[in-house]
Amino acid sequence: MATNCATTNTNDAKKYIMSDHIFIHIPKTAGSSITSAGLNIQPISRPQLAKKYIPQYEQHKNMCHALWRHLNHKYQSNPAFTVIRNPWSRTVSRYTYTMMKAQRRAGIKKERTFEQFLRTRTEEVLGSWQTIKGWQNQLDYITNIDGKVQCNVLRFENIEHEISLYLQQNIQLPHRRHSNTKDYREFYNDKTQQIIADWYNADIDYFGFDFDTTATKNTYYS
Repeated sequence: MATNCATTNTNDAKKYIMSDHIFIHIPKTAGSSITSAGLNIQPISRPQLAKKYIPQYEQHKNMCHALWRHLNHKYQSNPAFTVIRNPWSRTVSRYTYTMMKAQRRAGIKKERTFEQFLRTRTEEVLGSWQTIKGWQNQLDYITNIDGKVQCNVLRFENIEHEISLYLQQNIQLPHRRHSNTKDYREFYNDKTQQIIADWYNADIDYFGFDFDTTATKNTYYS
């Protein structure tokens, strides 16, 4: 992906050129803020994808959230980076954002509890239950077919500091798609906390997440 990154908050700040970097945009990890910050960093677009995967992303209108392993092979040699988030926090963000969109579209307040929302993770397809797109582990977005991570990983909980270090400039991100001011931990009981622990066991184990913490290992600055 050809992108040139320049600072957005001071005219005399040092420019950092990322002419060959790929940004893997995992949903609800500040990707919209990053791509709207004037950094000329863009999510994956049609030319970067392998042709056989283009139809599935066009169908679901989520090409910007494509997996690393679905890139065209000529782009898989490019350096790539991503942002990950505490899975309990990320799931609440998905919930509050979905509810906000539903209310705007309907023009009325639609009540759905967090526990009810978690049950929408699966849907019946041809007689079997499958995971709806977007609910997968964050590792799925950034690994190759052998399960090896292919991206430099930054942390959502410390994103402005880490992306400033990574891009070698002082960056202040706009807050896009803000949907919740309540502490994510207040949404959980013992049951729902364990549900997320089971779903996202791969992320939790690999990145060293706890219910209360950001990733503690296997990231660019941990």
